[in-house]
Amino acid sequence: MVVQGSQIFTGYLTDQLQHESKLEQDLTDGKISQFELEIRNNQWEEVEWDKRLQSLPGKIRTALVKYHVLMLLMRFYEKVIGIMAERALMEKLTKDAFKSAVRESRKIDAGERKADGYAKEMFDTCLYSNMISFMADYSIQQGFLAYGYYLYIRNAKKEKKFDVFKSKEDLHSLSLDYELNDGVEDDLFVDPNQDNIVASGDGGDGDSDGDEPGENPTKHDSSALSSFNPDKSGSGGIIFSFVYKSSNLIITRAIGLFMASIGGAFGSTIRPGWGTLFGVQIGDAIASTLLDD
Repeated sequence: MVVQGSQIFTGYLTDQLQHESKLEQDLTDGKISQFELEIRNNQWEEVEWDKRLQSLPGKIRTALVKYHVLMLLMRFYEKVIGIMAERALMEKLTKDAFKSAVRESRKIDAGERKADGYAKEMFDTCLYSNMISFMADYSIQQGFLAYGYYLYIRNAKKEKKFDVFKSKEDLHSLSLDYELNDGVEDDLFVDPNQDNIVASGDGGDGDSDGDEPGENPTKHDSSALSSFNPDKSGSGGIIFSFVYKSSNLIITRAIGLFMASIGGAFGSTIRPGWGTLFGVQIGDAIASTLLDD
């Protein structure tokens, strides 16, 4: 809850600065007055703050679900890596960075080791110890991304099918109107030059060639419906977008891991233990802010 609240507050301050900067520019350009600027700022603060407070419960629920899924994925990855990897690598991946920072700091204070290389060692420790958690977090976000694209494609299919059926119904309705009007006109009109008036009750050859709209106006639409493929048009763009966003997600989480390791190393030099944990979180937050689309 604290994390979600801090993220909402940070996002609010960032958006507020951007909004005020834009209004200041409009004031400089003479588009608005100082009085209008103050009114718009007050209105924006009231609306946006209420909106963010209303979204807080949903964000907390999502964070709780994500946390439990994250823990399950981490245990799963640890189990798989424990079977496939060597023991030395497994120890690096599961090392407690908090305890390691405190332990190495005490060795330095006791004179058992030099302070040189402590920051680099803590960088390596934070890098390895956070790999599994970052990999699990990436898996969750990749799952959300894939599910979002699945919903998009499914909804696009439904919309296209609905449009085709709606078009078919409209054409069928127009066809009935055409046939009714054509039949009424044929009944009222008799060609005096026609030899067999009684036998030509269908009104002459009218639609016999099958090219008139009254014959089968929906046959082309029916063939289009039978060969309908919603992924045929624009599927390449959707695939490219999914691959691009997936690649961007991998790069973002890799940079986040790197920045978190730097933050953990820096925090360890200031306050071993708690400084390590806060440094990791701050480093990841900085990377997320810089790389946020």
